[in-house]
Amino acid sequence: MKTVKHILLLLPAAFALTGCFKEDYSFCPPEGIQKNIRFDFHLEGAENDFLDHITAVDVGIFDGEGKYIETQRVEMAEFVELALPAGDYRFIFWGNVHDNTDYHELEDGAPHITYSHIDGTTVTGDADKLYYAPHSTPTRAEEAPHPYYPLAVTETTNHQDDVWFTHAHRTLNISVRGFEDENDPGALPIIEIEGLPAGHGIFGREELLEYILAQHTTTLYQKDGKDYAGTSFDTFHFDELDMENIFIVIRDSAGNEIFRVSLADAIDESNTDPNKIVIDLLITFTIDVGVKITMPGWSGEEVGIDFD
Repeated sequence: MKTVKHILLLLPAAFALTGCFKEDYSFCPPEGIQKNIRFDFHLEGAENDFLDHITAVDVGIFDGEGKYIETQRVEMAEFVELALPAGDYRFIFWGNVHDNTDYHELEDGAPHITYSHIDGTTVTGDADKLYYAPHSTPTRAEEAPHPYYPLAVTETTNHQDDVWFTHAHRTLNISVRGFEDENDPGALPIIEIEGLPAGHGIFGREELLEYILAQHTTTLYQKDGKDYAGTSFDTFHFDELDMENIFIVIRDSAGNEIFRVSLADAIDESNTDPNKIVIDLLITFTIDVGVKITMPGWSGEEVGIDFD
């Protein structure tokens, strides 16, 4: 993790963070205020313990207008306790932000988080398994839920809240069957995803993000005695509007484009739930009907549409 100051919680979880952020102690709470805020961490849909999935949580603290104050990190803990002066605050919560993820512009009013392993416009390497805690209540009725928790802190009242984490990214597993390279028989196809979001706008400022091309190594594997070529992509969350501008592209070994389809069409026509965290798609090249997109048999019934 880069470009952010953080404080490691090196003591056991019982010894909570104090909330004194500035070297000159200008942001220490008034005398007598101790641990007036507690956030307990939970993971939506988790069958196992929280710490089995999230080993480090960054708590970003902003004032009521969104001005950045500080980030505190807790490791191997299921809660955080803070002591803050009275006032209005916004809190953001991100889990597992490590070497392959960066924060940007936290102090400039347009905070966002991106992959750090981008070579030019192409993702390289493995992504951090990120989680975040979106607040369930929008500021205005027409807005989508904000990824921050607003809170008014008083000097006399302690506050406790449950913070629910969810996946900050989704996984696309793309498999190909029946592909034949006319120039290099036996060569595996190149599988690309165009238009993936390279980051996440912390305060909903998605227009700040760049969109990238992802190309991972294609591998050969077998399922039920059949040969498949495939690869997997981890990407930040995208919605149904994004899917119209995300494309699956199949190329031959020389880089020639053989097939292209929008992710929206592929998901729709394969009868796949667009809200799944892990999306499996099978692209089959056939002699008689052209290209067929289905949900793989190991993910459910193979139903879909043919693309001539």
